[in-house]
Amino acid sequence: MLSLSPDDRQAIWLTLDVAVHAVGFSLPLAVLVAGVLPQTRFYGHGLVNAAVQPTVLGQ
Repeated sequence: MLSLSPDDRQAIWLTLDVAVHAVGFSLPLAVLVAGVLPQTRFYGHGLVNAAVQPTVLGQ
């Protein structure tokens, strides 16, 4: 069994807390952008597309 100090446990919980909050914030935003971007044209569409496309493709 792993023996962790209180500081280790606190660091792990902080990491998990930050990860959950980051996903909770970014996922709805990503779904919204993924839904709006291909269906609409707006001022700055090319800029948003250029910013998002390398992220999606993993480049």
